[in-house]
Amino acid sequence: MSEQRRDAAADLAMCEAATPGKWEGKHAIQPYISVFTGVAEEVIATTYTRGNMRFIAESRTALPHWINRAVAAEAEVERYRILLHNVLERSKWGDAENALVKIVLMIENHLSEIDSE
Repeated sequence: MSEQRRDAAADLAMCEAATPGKWEGKHAIQPYISVFTGVAEEVIATTYTRGNMRFIAESRTALPHWINRAVAAEAEVERYRILLHNVLERSKWGDAENALVKIVLMIENHLSEIDSE
């Protein structure tokens, strides 16, 4: 079975379109998820297990958090890919050891720039 490709922007938009607020799992006669929308309590979902109740309630904030982290990580990987490509394009440094030392220095400089932002 092939994995469905996800679109981070579309998934994040889906999260933002959901009922805003802190979702809380409650257990009355059966577990349910609710959110307080100012005055009233809105039931988001009803489930038969506490595990599902917790998963649904936590997903309201967990999913956007991890999508944003993944997007940032992918952007960082792309920056390093471009950096490495640029290093290799300009590589007229002779032997491999000398080239590697210069690559490490360029990466360290790049990391320093990121840390100072």
